[in-house]
Amino acid sequence: AAFEQIGAGARPIGMGSAFSAVSDDAHAIYYNPAGLAQVRMGELTAGYGKLYAGLKDNSNLSNGFVGVVQPLKTGELGTLGLGWLSLNLEGAYREDTINLAYGKEFLADGLFLGASGKVLKRTFGSDIYPQSAPLFAKHGYDTTHFSGDMGLMYRPSATYSFALMMND
Repeated sequence: AAFEQIGAGARPIGMGSAFSAVSDDAHAIYYNPAGLAQVRMGELTAGYGKLYAGLKDNSNLSNGFVGVVQPLKTGELGTLGLGWLSLNLEGAYREDTINLAYGKEFLADGLFLGASGKVLKRTFGSDIYPQSAPLFAKHGYDTTHFSGDMGLMYRPSATYSFALMMND
């Protein structure tokens, strides 16, 4: 199964995750690393939420995101970002994504390029169900993979911006 795409940050989620062409803060780590080039000073963002509270089986499903960005030499060398996104069903399932992202303005004013490398880790609980499934017997309860994203943003004016994002 693919990693859950719940999102990160109140503003981007409130926009229906249509944030790729707007990415101008620490959430660019997750939505479009090219937008990191618009960040002019260090930022820290964090969010946590319990999803589907009040389930009758007392499940504790939660989602959290922490991100930090820092322009290099006042943005002349681009901007680095580091983020951690987690989805957790206590004791049964957990997804963790760690992003290292970079964005820089290139060539002409308003053309931004960015990329991120990701570590994807998925952990399954070891209750009775996984113990009886052949898939877990062969591959274990944890998987770790590497991935990456690339982004492009063009902002010809303060009013208009366009983005192209390739997510994996």
